[in-house]
Amino acid sequence: MIRRRSALHPTLALVGLLVVASAVTLEREPTHLLPIASFMTVAVSLMSGRPLEVMGWAIRLLPMGIGLGVFSYLASPDRDPDLLALLPLRVWTMTASALLLAYGTDPWELAWSLTLHFRFPRWISAAVAIAHSVVLKTLESFDELRLALSSKGILTNPLDYFTRSGHLMRVVVHGLAERADRLSTALEARGFDPNRWSHLTPLDLRFIDLLFLLISITLSLIPLIL
Repeated sequence: MIRRRSALHPTLALVGLLVVASAVTLEREPTHLLPIASFMTVAVSLMSGRPLEVMGWAIRLLPMGIGLGVFSYLASPDRDPDLLALLPLRVWTMTASALLLAYGTDPWELAWSLTLHFRFPRWISAAVAIAHSVVLKTLESFDELRLALSSKGILTNPLDYFTRSGHLMRVVVHGLAERADRLSTALEARGFDPNRWSHLTPLDLRFIDLLFLLISITLSLIPLIL
């Protein structure tokens, strides 16, 4: 029997992450954002099965979050000290959400979910699946990219992820474009039609899907109630 490959049901994962993203964007209190950030960290670590990689991303992005927090603090007229903690938490929570979607859902199951439940045209869903696959491969090869940039003296310390983010993003985007082109060529060679494709794997619901959605909504609504 064919079983779904996604650790989280793609539809419920998208809904939960949209709720979390809204809460993270609107929330102004670090104490309210901390439970959401902690939950997303635990969720992505468990769902991905790659806790060390998740922690590695948290360490890499910490200087960026701290830098944004310091900048916001200095730029704010009232010098609100909460910004020093709020911005790093926002950066990490949004990153953890993106990692959960990348590691926790299968590209083509996510695409079919968009078509089935959100009525996306098949060609748009196929484009999302290709982008998802390309981003996942880029995440998996990021250590190779980091070592290459380090050998050239571009990344010498954790702060360079923030101060030289423009150069890093150019290299990442270039790699994404190359992978997308190769994948698109491979699909064309197999006669893939983006307007007619279908999916065979059943997207069954599991207890963990409902639990993730319930906790996401609860943690996002509690600050509004308080």
